[in-house]
Amino acid sequence: MKTTVSRNNQIKNLHKIIPLLNDLEYFITFGTLLGYARDNVILENDDDIDFYVNKKDKPLFLERLENNTYFDFNENEFPNHTPHFIQLKKDYDDEHTRIDLSFYELNDKFLVDVFSYNSNEEFQRLREKNLTDERLDLHIPKELIFPLDKKNFENIKVKIPSRVLQTVEFLYGSRWREPLIKGVDYTEKIVNNCPLIRYME
Repeated sequence: MKTTVSRNNQIKNLHKIIPLLNDLEYFITFGTLLGYARDNVILENDDDIDFYVNKKDKPLFLERLENNTYFDFNENEFPNHTPHFIQLKKDYDDEHTRIDLSFYELNDKFLVDVFSYNSNEEFQRLREKNLTDERLDLHIPKELIFPLDKKNFENIKVKIPSRVLQTVEFLYGSRWREPLIKGVDYTEKIVNNCPLIRYME
C-alpha cells in the first residue's frame, strides 16, 4: 500500500515546481489530474504530484534543475537514468515527498508514454534495464489533450488537458469520481496500448 503525503506539503511542491515548467509543454496528469477533475484540489490520499512533459523539453528542464536547490535529484538513480522519466524528492521533517515527471513522445494520433503507466512485473524489469516494449506503451488520443488549457489549481496556474473529464475517464474508467483504491477496488493494465480498468465488484 502506498504512503500518503499531507496536502500541505504537496501544495508546497506544486508551487515550487511550476516555475521550472511554466514555458514548457507540460500538464498535470494521473492522480493530480484526478484531484483537479473531482474537486479542484490535490487528493488527500495521493502520494505524489504527476506531470506529463514533452520529451523535447527535457534538456531545458534538466538545465534548470542544475540551479535547483529545493528538490533532490540524482540522475544516476533509478528511474532517473532513463530518457522517459524523472523523479524529484523533497523531505519535510519525517515526510518523504515525490514529484514524478513522465516525458512523452508524439505521433500523428497519440501522445505516447513509454515508461510510467504500467506496473506489471515484466514492465518493471524492462524499465530497470532502461528497455522498452511497444506493447506496453500507453497511447492517449491527442484530441483529449491538445490544445492545452491553463487553470487555477491550489492557488497557482497549471496546464491541463483540453478535455479533462474525458482524459480522466480514459485513464481511470467510468467510476473515476469514486475514491477507489488501486489493487483493492480495481486493477489496471495496458491492452492494445490503452488502459484496461477492471473493478473488483
